[in-house]
Amino acid sequence: MSKKELRVWETISRKTILNHSPFLTVESHVVKLPSGHVIPDWAWLIIPSAAIVLAVTEDNKFLCFRQTKYAIEGTSLAPVGGMLEPGEQPIDAAK
Repeated sequence: MSKKELRVWETISRKTILNHSPFLTVESHVVKLPSGHVIPDWAWLIIPSAAIVLAVTEDNKFLCFRQTKYAIEGTSLAPVGGMLEPGEQPIDAAK
């Protein structure tokens, strides 16, 4: 069985269309596929890196917390986590 070489997409250009906050930037990219086809409006989201912890108890139960969110009616369950500070390693944030 031969290995098939993966062909990469080429970024032709990009422009920022929304710089909302440190937590969200939206860009519009023009990309060229390996086939030569050009996509003129590929949306690209830039968000900070984060660490999410999937904590499991000794009796195999997952630990999470109940929260309310703006876009969700009622409450939801979520794992512990958060955005990384500049230069922070994910394992340090998780601890």
